[in-house]
Amino acid sequence: PENTTIFVQRLSSGVTEDELRSFSQGFGEISHVKIRSDKMFALVSFVTHDAAKMAIEQMQDYPIGSSRVHLSW
Repeated sequence: PENTTIFVQRLSSGVTEDELRSFSQGFGEISHVKIRSDKMFALVSFVTHDAAKMAIEQMQDYPIGSSRVHLSW
């Protein structure tokens, strides 16, 4: 219940940390974004659990770049 970091999978190559931050910031304040482009995933840390939960619920299968992302804890 205190987790604030979400796992973003199926991230297309070429998506930047700034782009991912801009897609995610509407759900709440972000403390950290880290993309592992070699593995095509990212970690997005929000300040609150509620913001992270909302991002998972509302961004599931959302198109970012050339693919639809999958989000989880």
